[in-house]
Amino acid sequence: MAQEHESWKPEDDAKLATLFETTDKNGKAAIGNTDLSKKCIELIHGTHFKAKKCSDFQPLHKRKVRKWNLEQTLQGARRSPARKCKCLHLPC
Repeated sequence: MAQEHESWKPEDDAKLATLFETTDKNGKAAIGNTDLSKKCIELIHGTHFKAKKCSDFQPLHKRKVRKWNLEQTLQGARRSPARKCKCLHLPC
């Protein structure tokens, strides 16, 4: 008999975001947001998202990690004071 797998829900997005933000006592992230290897994704899947189908989880996780990294990069750029273009030394 085939096993039913849950679809991705907004609660899962929140859980993944919490995992990205969670750090241990040494300041290391609970899950890596830069390692997109199959081994790492399977480890995260098996540990935190067992109810999801692995073949569906892998591309979804990669998309979510890339989106998270982009948002963090842009957020840092928005917080910095008026930056100047390196090429013309003018305010952007």
